[in-house]
Amino acid sequence: MPGFAAATRFGYLGTAYSAIRKAALRPAQNILILGASGTLGVGAALLALAFGAARVLVVARDALALERLKALDPRRVVPIRIGEGRIAEQVRALLPAGVDCMLDTLGAKAPTELSVDAMQAVARGGRIVQIGGVAGPIPIDPHPFMCAQLQYLGSLWFTTSEGEEMASMVESGILDLSILENRPYPLEKLNEALDEIQAEGNGFSNFHILHL
Repeated sequence: MPGFAAATRFGYLGTAYSAIRKAALRPAQNILILGASGTLGVGAALLALAFGAARVLVVARDALALERLKALDPRRVVPIRIGEGRIAEQVRALLPAGVDCMLDTLGAKAPTELSVDAMQAVARGGRIVQIGGVAGPIPIDPHPFMCAQLQYLGSLWFTTSEGEEMASMVESGILDLSILENRPYPLEKLNEALDEIQAEGNGFSNFHILHL
């Protein structure tokens, strides 16, 4: 079974895992992860690789984080930086037919325009799964959704069986969590840990209280 440090990440990982299941990602398909540098996004990228995605398009602002994600699998991970043109246009330049599915992991402070833009990169019959809770209403034009037979789904947390499946993936080595940087703290330094999460936290850091 996964160690204690890895298990502390299962809340975020499980949320991404359940979303990928709902997205019906199959081996050799392509997936776009919007907000890929955050805690949800990094986990989603690791899981997408474990699921056998042909291309994992990771979309974020942080250039360094995108480089770290690409290093996971330079052949399959494709970084797309926010701010260097429309997301959908960048994706379609690489994959003219679009991606098979998309996970929106953007948080509440992100502009909804990013979500709307990225959705234009999803191929006919594709699924868009919302797990980040981006603030504000997201306008959806029913006609192109209808004609392209797109699906927009919401997902939150995960089931016990999904957690067990994910634990088995870690145990077997299919899901590699070695990129996560463990940041353990004793209970008496909880406030210090909270401060450092605010100052230094990123999708690759795994802050947790020591298990004694």
